[in-house]
Amino acid sequence: MSLRIFVSSTSGSMKIKEQQAYIKRILDGLGLAYEEIDISDPKNAEAKAEMQEAAKTHSKSVVPPHLLRDNNYIGDGQDFYDAVEDDNIEVFLQVPGAKEKKIEPLEKGGSDENDTEKVPQD
Repeated sequence: MSLRIFVSSTSGSMKIKEQQAYIKRILDGLGLAYEEIDISDPKNAEAKAEMQEAAKTHSKSVVPPHLLRDNNYIGDGQDFYDAVEDDNIEVFLQVPGAKEKKIEPLEKGGSDENDTEKVPQD
């Protein structure tokens, strides 16, 4: 299963540069193999068109970064960031054997003396 990240080495946007660096840093930290495709390189025109079509199909901006797994659109930079924050990045990236982590809601209404700060009474 091949993971591809579409980036632009000529972007003037600091936000795009930061998202691209963030994605690569996380992928490298996880030890996941990926192919980086620079859509600003004319030799990647066909791959750029594929990325743009995939992004449009999912109502996303065509501005990189975008991720595809085996020619299936995964998401953009914000989707990637959200998956990291939700601690479900491996599920998002469709890593074989990855399991979604459930976040348990906080219980309401229970009273625990350790949960509340006691204010001295005069």
